[in-house]
Amino acid sequence: MGRMLGSVVGVLLLAACASEGQSEPGAPAEVVRLVSQTAGGGQGETTATRLATDAEVDRYLARFDASLAEKLRAAIEQERGAGGTLWAQVVAVGCDVPPGASVEATDDVVVRPDPVASRKPECLAPVTTVALAFVPANQ
Repeated sequence: MGRMLGSVVGVLLLAACASEGQSEPGAPAEVVRLVSQTAGGGQGETTATRLATDAEVDRYLARFDASLAEKLRAAIEQERGAGGTLWAQVVAVGCDVPPGASVEATDDVVVRPDPVASRKPECLAPVTTVALAFVPANQ
């Protein structure tokens, strides 16, 4: 029993020493929410906008109608977190709402909507879809 315990302790110490000095890989940037509304205003964007301060949030939300701006503000407050920054981008304005999206965080933050499987032929009013993406501080 003593030898077995010594072996286990030795393996644990070896594992601890091997991982010392190595940093854990950072969490990737991710789309945390899509917010959509019919006739919400706004135009499609090619890059995301940083929402790190209340002033940045206010400036961004000014482009939307009051109802969509209110929905977005509530979502932004829920998704803001320590250790990173929230970004927003209009990813679609039209008849269809994308089922999801992915984010690339390099020099710019860019959100790309997933393709819609079955496109609607027409709609009474366009639907605005805004993606909220969280980018960790290490990126």
